[in-house]
Amino acid sequence: MFTSRMALPCELNRPQGFEFPMSLSILVIGSENPRIGDLFREVGRYAKVSYMNIGTTPGHYLSLSGASADSLRTTIFSQFGKPDVIVFTWPQLAFFAEKFPDITRVYYCKDPFEHWTCWKRQEIHELESRLLDNSDAVFAVSRLLAQDFCPRTRGKVFYLPNGVEESFLNAGRLSRPANLPADKPVLGSVGQINSTYDWQYITELAENLPEARLCFVGNISEEDPYWQLEIINKLNRMPNILFLDRQPHEQIPAYLQHFDISMCFLKVNDYADRRSPLRLYDYLTTEKPIISTPIREAYEHLPYIHTAESAKEAAAVARQVLAGQLPPDVTARRQYISGQTWAVRAEQLLVELLRLPKLAGWLEDFTSGQS
Repeated sequence: MFTSRMALPCELNRPQGFEFPMSLSILVIGSENPRIGDLFREVGRYAKVSYMNIGTTPGHYLSLSGASADSLRTTIFSQFGKPDVIVFTWPQLAFFAEKFPDITRVYYCKDPFEHWTCWKRQEIHELESRLLDNSDAVFAVSRLLAQDFCPRTRGKVFYLPNGVEESFLNAGRLSRPANLPADKPVLGSVGQINSTYDWQYITELAENLPEARLCFVGNISEEDPYWQLEIINKLNRMPNILFLDRQPHEQIPAYLQHFDISMCFLKVNDYADRRSPLRLYDYLTTEKPIISTPIREAYEHLPYIHTAESAKEAAAVARQVLAGQLPPDVTARRQYISGQTWAVRAEQLLVELLRLPKLAGWLEDFTSGQS
């Protein structure tokens, strides 16, 4: 059993009444990604943030080295000026981090890339080690990922999990979506649907809980043809499983509000244990109970969610919830999730950046100017 907190060398704290210099320049190099966009959009409220978008696949950057990398460095300085901080978001950019020894280099790791099945694990491990060796600070979205990185870098490692959109937090009361049936209690899940879900767990839960309906909101995002077919079959085979496909992002809060229980079905393994599931943050913006498989980051949200190691245990917890025996502490949960927004994450990241040796002057100059 995991504990809810695990000590790391560098713990993040939310600043109290701290302001930031607007002239600090940060260049983010990576691909378009909602999480990176949400975080650095908030960072941009305090600092000058620029983006170099390398597209959705960074693989071709592996071939850049020597004169090619030097030329790209010159191009960046010409286009963006010389930034105070460069944030790298892909392991494949390791070669590039080596070209900026005089600039504060940050690795923001949004996912456990070593465990992506679409990439070669050993190759990514070597590239990530190279990037870690050339980073002044590393921000990892899960505790296990942060622990993995600590012995592999000379930089400071911080646990900076995902956050929640304030639009979800402040959605207000919304009407029930027309395609969400109300004839049975709904155990709902949102997010991309693929082989990272525990389909045996899902099937057994549906069998053990015929009085309820399991509802899936999200597109099937699976490259493996075998698993594509398996998932489609499982979603359509059982009478109390409902597949609603992708829904507009702005309508997701309405589904969350009208689920009777929100579910996280991720399969427990090295990959899932190193993720920071956005859905858990989204679920916590509602007043509805939450049940998750026992992935590592679920324990960070105790006591505001329930974990169930098996489908049988999940069915038992669900019956207790539906009988009103496990009501959530709505006030405490609201206070908790209000401290988990992307705005808070941006403040935490900036505070730690300004404490790094290469940026110490920024903090000293700014605080002396405020006295």
